[in-house]
Amino acid sequence: MRRMVRLVPVGALFLCAWLSPFSDGVSKGNSEYKKKNYSAAIEHYKKAREHARDDKERALVDFNTGDAEYAQGNYERAVEYYSSAAKQGDPDMAKRSLFNMGNAYLKSGKKRDAAESYTKALLIDPEYEKARKNLEYLHKQNGQDKNNNDKNKDKGDSGKDKRESGDKQAGGEMTPEQAARIFESMRNRPVRKKKGDRSGRRALEKYW
Repeated sequence: MRRMVRLVPVGALFLCAWLSPFSDGVSKGNSEYKKKNYSAAIEHYKKAREHARDDKERALVDFNTGDAEYAQGNYERAVEYYSSAAKQGDPDMAKRSLFNMGNAYLKSGKKRDAAESYTKALLIDPEYEKARKNLEYLHKQNGQDKNNNDKNKDKGDSGKDKRESGDKQAGGEMTPEQAARIFESMRNRPVRKKKGDRSGRRALEKYW
């Protein structure tokens, strides 16, 4: 007696995937993001997160939400979502989240926090060129800031607004000692610059 083989139409499988609340929410969120409707994208991502089945799916939604917040200039919120994604996802997700977190910190003027985020990404993947490139950018900028500060001191510039210098410290300006420690591991790993990409510091990672 022949055994009956039950065939499932391919179309039905695609329909089930499309009807998944998580997949549907992420897809709609991505569509709105590409249209630059960031607030709408965030709403879809939040709905998708309610139907996430595991930490990996939650990390994916948090990552995308962080990108949408970043695109609106909400850097503190973006950091919160990237931080959540880094803690829940796999190593690849974690390093991308930390890289984008560094970009958000950099946009906020928090250079020390940005450097720490890029460094953590490199601890996960030492070959992560984007993170190394941004660290080199910060290293050069920190050197320029130090030279400018030394010049101002030499000139005896007493007319500087005290709040301005205070803001810089609050923003996380690195000390020479901290910078030296961070870039110690980079001495034998020079960044290979690509044509048309001066620093790479504005490019976000995508995970769609």
